[in-house]
Amino acid sequence: NDTTTIQATSINYTGSTQPIILSGDATVFDDMLMPLTNARNPATNPADCDATFKGGINACSFANTGTDQMFATMQMTHGYKLGSDIECHLHWAQSADGTGNVNWTLEYTKADIGNAFPTNTTKTCLQAANGTAYTHQLCDFHSIGNFTGISGIAQFRIARENPASDTYEAAVYGLSLDCHYERDTLGSASEYGKWS
Repeated sequence: NDTTTIQATSINYTGSTQPIILSGDATVFDDMLMPLTNARNPATNPADCDATFKGGINACSFANTGTDQMFATMQMTHGYKLGSDIECHLHWAQSADGTGNVNWTLEYTKADIGNAFPTNTTKTCLQAANGTAYTHQLCDFHSIGNFTGISGIAQFRIARENPASDTYEAAVYGLSLDCHYERDTLGSASEYGKWS
């Protein structure tokens, strides 16, 4: 077994049969990115992803009446630290100057390979609009739990459903749903197994 140490406090290479691992308990955080312009618009209550954002650039617009929604899928990377927490949040911007609260809904179900997808879980994030049009904001849905193996899948529904708590009286742009996750390797030891 070859052993190479690169900056001994952080990375070890332990040979061709094992992944490059972070040393000891060291981990790093990364994003699983799901830009909403790449997500799927449903047949019912779709967000308007042909809305003009800035100049010739479009973004997905969620109205301030009724329900606008989209669907997204996340497949977890092989570098994921098995069993560690996954935290999801939405990047968004308001379409006009003004104040009030925006209520985002995240509905999801997730499963490891070989497991059944359970009943959906729903989380909400109520956030005050910044007051200035096109200001980049982040709404945190917090933890959606974890996976016990590599390549777990999560299915998402992202919506603005406009309950009474949603008091911002204009459309908002949903930009990207992403989930922070912890990595302890650059990949896995094999195609389908983390360590073997």
